[in-house]
Amino acid sequence: MKKKSVNFLENIAIEIISWLLVFLSKFIYFSCRKEIIGHEKIEYLENSPEPFIYAFWHGRLYPMNFLYTKKKKVHAIISNHVDGEIIARIISKFGVYAVRGSTNRMPDKDRPFKNRGGTFVIRESIRIFKEGNVIAITPDGPKGPVRKVKKNLFKTVLEKNISIALIGFSASRSICFSSWDNFMLPMPFSKIVITMDYIKNPLEEFNKYELDEFALKIEESLNNITAQADKISNHRHAN
Repeated sequence: MKKKSVNFLENIAIEIISWLLVFLSKFIYFSCRKEIIGHEKIEYLENSPEPFIYAFWHGRLYPMNFLYTKKKKVHAIISNHVDGEIIARIISKFGVYAVRGSTNRMPDKDRPFKNRGGTFVIRESIRIFKEGNVIAITPDGPKGPVRKVKKNLFKTVLEKNISIALIGFSASRSICFSSWDNFMLPMPFSKIVITMDYIKNPLEEFNKYELDEFALKIEESLNNITAQADKISNHRHAN
């Protein structure tokens, strides 16, 4: 009985925290001026019946709940940790579905069933792609290294020839937390800059065995549009 009571109280606390963070997120976003660059590059993906991926760095994920297409079901891969539970509840309040599983150690040829969380993520990803829907992912999450792509996350993406919408973000004034990802939270009434690009039909450029090269292309593209957002916003940290 004691364990159930603790779980109940934890659930209540997580729910309250998630609602508070949703309200804070909305207040900040709608108080800010926005400049979105390159949306025309990914409009085709959002309007196409084909599935695709949203990719963005973990430390720059703040505005994504406001940017997802409303024309498809969006699923975000979220870790099984406690902080992942808070994130899952927050995104659910924006109409985004959570896929819970480990992305820190995805299964590979040497230990394909060692991490069942990773195996579940792959299985769910294939199902989502078959339905023509969307997956949102932070290629350096959930624990880093920062801005380094975990290539195994994209093995299925390459094999299935899934296009990727790349999103960068910065702000003129922000708080950058001292976490592993230097998470950026814009200050209210600042300017938000969002940059977008895409990698369309990757098998036109890579073969299915060129996973290293494909991952490097994603990493370089994300870093480029993030640097572009930083430059345009001329961002200054509040701390």
